Amino acid sequence: MMALRLEPTQVGFEEKITETFVYVRKMCDAIVKKGYVKNKRLQNELASFRFARDDKLMMKLMNYQRVQMNELTEGATNTGKIFFCKILAPVCAGSYLRQSYIALSQNGEVFGLTVYKLGQQLDLIRPFDELGILDPYLMNIQLQYDQAMFQYRSVRVTDPMTLVINGKALPRSNIATVWLDTTVTS
Repeated sequence: MMALRLEPTQVGFEEKITETFVYVRKMCDAIVKKGYVKNKRLQNELASFRFARDDKLMMKLMNYQRVQMNELTEGATNTGKIFFCKILAPVCAGSYLRQSYIALSQNGEVFGLTVYKLGQQLDLIRPFDELGILDPYLMNIQLQYDQAMFQYRSVRVTDPMTLVINGKALPRSNIATVWLDTTVTS
């Protein structure tokens, strides 16, 4: 923020920084409140992981090893691994390039999940859907802003084709295509 005050020509950056911290605050609040889901429902969801135990599904994914969240390597793509979770609630939905959720791992940890390039159909992933994430990327988010510290664990999915939703692969038609416009104007 100090850099923005010293360089006033950087128009719009302060708003983007504030936007980012509002997003992080919403994620942290929702994680602490466990996606605003009551404890009894959380316990029911923990007991109802179906596809994580489905040997038929795992035969199709035989090159992948089932893992728990504590077995994921932080800060790297966990190639060859599949991680199962349940969606508790969407957070900050609205952009088809990035959708964020609060999720529950099989061992009961509540964390953030961000899925990129899902397309314009915003209800592809709904509360209490079970997701299998191939090659998950685990991050530990830590930010300090205006004397407040925000910290949570998050799984990032950059390619929606690596998702298995309720035992089924996502159709390619539901993926957003991103392109760069290189038109030069004077």
